Amino acid sequence: MTVSGDFSGKDLRGRVFSRESLIGANFNGAKLDGARFDECDLSNATFWETSLREAVLSNAFAVGAKFTRADLQGADLQRANLSSCNFTESNLEKIAGYYANLSEASLEKCNLRNAALWNSNLSGTSLGSHLAHAEFAGAMLKNVDVWPLGECKHDDTSFFGARMTGVDFWTASFCRAKFNESHLEDVTFADYTNGYSDFSGASFRNATLLNVKFYDANFTDTNFLGAILTETDLSDARFSNTTMPDGSIRSS
Repeated sequence: MTVSGDFSGKDLRGRVFSRESLIGANFNGAKLDGARFDECDLSNATFWETSLREAVLSNAFAVGAKFTRADLQGADLQRANLSSCNFTESNLEKIAGYYANLSEASLEKCNLRNAALWNSNLSGTSLGSHLAHAEFAGAMLKNVDVWPLGECKHDDTSFFGARMTGVDFWTASFCRAKFNESHLEDVTFADYTNGYSDFSGASFRNATLLNVKFYDANFTDTNFLGAILTETDLSDARFSNTTMPDGSIRSS
């Protein structure tokens, strides 16, 4: 079903859209808290400064949609196709984005605190966002830039089992982060600080660590084979059955 597309400024809280074609629809400034978009086509739709708190977009097809400065706190984005979407300056706190496709999306200057993005695809994104308590367990991150937003610290962020290739962590600060069992191959950490984090079982094969400081990090069963460690301080780290860059095994 195709629906005429100008909903700008309207109060549509709790509205249910089901299997509707809303391609290019204008929802700018609308109130859509609690609304449902069940299996809708929202390609290239615009949601500039739109309130979508606890809205349901699960399984929606929204390639290229613009959510600039939108409020999606608590929204359900499970299995939605959100590739190439623009979420710049949006509030994505507590979103449920399990298995969502966010490849090539813009996630700059966002609030992703407590977001759950397990097994999501974030390849090609730029994560210049607040990531405290966010969960990226099992997520795919390929060619992604992770950089700090202002003075924020990414405390308690989880990348457990995440699959990362070509990811760049620039001047980021993490505390109590979980990178255990994650694949960090060909990843770059530059001017990076990490405190009390778990890297057990992670693979840093062929990674580059430049001017990195680890405070009390856990490197049990971690693999650094082929990694380049330049001006990297591991003096406070814990090692057990750790494979070092030259293939030697370190325990302490």
